[in-house]
Amino acid sequence: MATRAERVARQLGLDRELPRTLGLRALEEADRDAVWELRRESYRPVVDVQFGGWVDEDQWPRFIERWSPERGLWLTRDDAPLGHLVLEDRGEDLWLAEIQLLAGEREHGHGGAIVRAIQRCAARVGRPLRLQTLRENTRALDLYLRLGFVEEERTENHVHLVWRPR
Repeated sequence: MATRAERVARQLGLDRELPRTLGLRALEEADRDAVWELRRESYRPVVDVQFGGWVDEDQWPRFIERWSPERGLWLTRDDAPLGHLVLEDRGEDLWLAEIQLLAGEREHGHGGAIVRAIQRCAARVGRPLRLQTLRENTRALDLYLRLGFVEEERTENHVHLVWRPR
């Protein structure tokens, strides 16, 4: 039986939009620790700057509160994990809740290719794509702005962005 994340990806045709070398694979409960490590490695530098330090004892409960293999997918390259993705269909829009790439996979264009694939899916269904990023995550913010996202709101901690199909 397909997970919720697999059903969303299938309904949107995300696998068809990704570059040929990239793929999607369902998460399993046994992937929890690997996803936690990826999250910690991805967010720690930004959290250190924005909040003065990453504290596992504070971050772990936040992770566990949201963790469910139903919500996310492994991004793969040649069937090996490349990163983690959480994409939700909220009816009125698509919500890119999480995208994290392994350290060795960053700066190779994979993140942009994945987001562009999701944008093509959003355009096909005629809905906006929304996301948020930490204010100090300037690398991610720069990428999203280059990909045509516009700022909707800026809160104390986050920048909320939207991309609308033309």
